Amino acid sequence: IPSLRPNFLQQQLQTRIKLPGIPSNSASNNLLLILTLPLSFSKMSKTGLNGSSGLNGSAKLFVDQATGSKHAYTPGKATILALGKAFPSQVIPQECLVEGYFRDTHCDDPAIKEKLERLCKNTTVKTRYTVMCKEILDKYPELTTEGAATIKQRLEIANAAVVEMAVEASLACIKEWGRPVGDITHVVFVWPKDIAENNPGSRVLLTTSETTILGYRPPNMARPYDLVGAALFGDGAAAAIIGADPLPNVEDPFMEDLPQKIEDNIEEFCKKLMEKEDLKDFNDLFWLFTPEVLRYLPIRVQSEVEN
Repeated sequence: IPSLRPNFLQQQLQTRIKLPGIPSNSASNNLLLILTLPLSFSKMSKTGLNGSSGLNGSAKLFVDQATGSKHAYTPGKATILALGKAFPSQVIPQECLVEGYFRDTHCDDPAIKEKLERLCKNTTVKTRYTVMCKEILDKYPELTTEGAATIKQRLEIANAAVVEMAVEASLACIKEWGRPVGDITHVVFVWPKDIAENNPGSRVLLTTSETTILGYRPPNMARPYDLVGAALFGDGAAAAIIGADPLPNVEDPFMEDLPQKIEDNIEEFCKKLMEKEDLKDFNDLFWLFTPEVLRYLPIRVQSEVEN
């Protein structure tokens, strides 16, 4: 969302989550807001967290933020230490979506309605949470007018909703983590693995928040993709705290080194799936690999697959 600039987000998070205030031009304090990686590293100072030198994990001495003890640091793998989530208050059961959507957008096209009903029935989605609600439509009736210029109104709604959900998800994540909010060293809106592994003691709060309000408009047969979005998607936010070398008896990590776990388990997973259909050999099936899966599939298995 163009209007959600870093300074605005930083201010909101500092105020709402009670993160310690930091100068916007300093890179070695307790909060670092990064919107692009890895280019942001070029702007960081040569002094890392806790006074260590460099960003490559080469520091020989590390001061533990929790205990104050000093010990040698060996870079570890990033782990997920906690998760949090948040949703808008508006809940829409799937069986009520079509009637409500067509009523609110003043659409009475039976062909479009039948198509959306079919899509909703086939998705297996039961409920969804949405920012859009009667109060918003009453305040901004132009949102339901085809072709109306409404980007300003949509951004006004989205700005507040995105920040609100991000804050709630972050607070829930910090609560599950169980450590003081002041121990958060970075707030990131992109993938934080390198930060967590290359900055000793760092604890990265990763937050994502999304609303479909920007794409809300009356259904139109010329835009079938709008119907797919209406049938599938809702709004919400999620947060995770990422860090390497978790503190014993304080932090409870999971999904450590996820790529390795996938590689270690994917062959057995495929075999169990084949057993359900009484298939014994890999070549009893035709295989279609996405690049992501192929990267983790053991070479031995790849060499056995001919189809």
